[in-house]
Amino acid sequence: MKTVALVDWNWIGHHPTYFMNLVEGFVKAGCRVAAFCPESAVENVRKETIDYGNVTVNSCRYFHPRARLPLLLRMHENAWRIFGGLDTLLCRWENDHVTSIDLVFFSTIYDFQFENFDHAKRYFSRPWSGIYLHARAFRMPGSPMPNFNRLPCPEKIFTHPSMSSVCLIDEGAVEPMRALTKGKPAFEFPDITGREIDEPLDGDTLSGKLLRYAQGKKIVVCLGHLQKTKGLLELCHAARDPRSANICFFFGGDVSWGDFTPDQIQLIQSTWEQCPHVLTHLARLSDATMNALIRASHVVFAAYTNFPNSSNIMTKAAMLGRPLVVSDGYLMAERVRKYRLGAVVPEGSVPDIIKQIHHLCDQGENPNADYKGYYENHSPEALQTALAKVISAIP
Repeated sequence: MKTVALVDWNWIGHHPTYFMNLVEGFVKAGCRVAAFCPESAVENVRKETIDYGNVTVNSCRYFHPRARLPLLLRMHENAWRIFGGLDTLLCRWENDHVTSIDLVFFSTIYDFQFENFDHAKRYFSRPWSGIYLHARAFRMPGSPMPNFNRLPCPEKIFTHPSMSSVCLIDEGAVEPMRALTKGKPAFEFPDITGREIDEPLDGDTLSGKLLRYAQGKKIVVCLGHLQKTKGLLELCHAARDPRSANICFFFGGDVSWGDFTPDQIQLIQSTWEQCPHVLTHLARLSDATMNALIRASHVVFAAYTNFPNSSNIMTKAAMLGRPLVVSDGYLMAERVRKYRLGAVVPEGSVPDIIKQIHHLCDQGENPNADYKGYYENHSPEALQTALAKVISAIP
């Protein structure tokens, strides 16, 4: 039996979904799992995994960089604090459980958290793998990461000598990654999501509240971690347009207010407060609630901006047979065209967003949409296939 240490320092947006699906997936693959997550999540993860067996849940902490040190010293110190600190936790777990860890699996690998990883060789030499979630470097070379004003740095991460394999949710980035890793395996990975759903749909649930509020209008939903890149401003403009008065718009999730200027915040808040056909729920949504909201909707808005990545909102929409509106020029547009999952609009074009929302609301069910084909590629079965490859690559 292989022992996998599953690590995630983050607990917003999609992170809980990925983490819990990976715990379950590794257990189903016959592994013992040492799950490391933020302290605030430990209790809930223990409750949700109590029946799995072969799972222990532990807290871990990401140490943010200290900017006052000279650059080179700061890089080494940050590598030691982050990855040396993680190795200390793993050694402690091994001593407590008299078991060696065969693989460290990072459930999400972000450039900004791993940018000093090439300085961590002396502090972290364990076999490791993980999901490189945002393959911006391969999709948009030379494009800085939103909110960080720094370039992605996969060459600093995936040339680490103890890397076992790497997983990518962007199928178009697999071959470029293989050229970088020089023989280390790079696997295509499904954009997994939770499958539970609030029942009954029209009962005392958020989806029931939405259906009653809509009063028979077609419903467009914008869900998840509501950031600027999620097209929040564009959809607010679309909702304010007089042509949209016969459609109900729902915004659900926690808002990243720091992404917006004061004028943009005022526009968003005035839209939500003054438009009678707009409903909001500004708190994190569970998978069950989000799935119920999508099932209650007619269109899922995902026309993101400066977003070349995958989003598991597509997996949810395909699972529940709901069309999407996405922005052109990126991975999500490629998938929508390939599987006929909805409409593609020019990035940031409010008139086109309005036009395609009306079109999708009016057309009803699309018999040509291949929701089933898309979901099969991102299903629990696809996850087990991918994890089997990761486990087989452990040295």
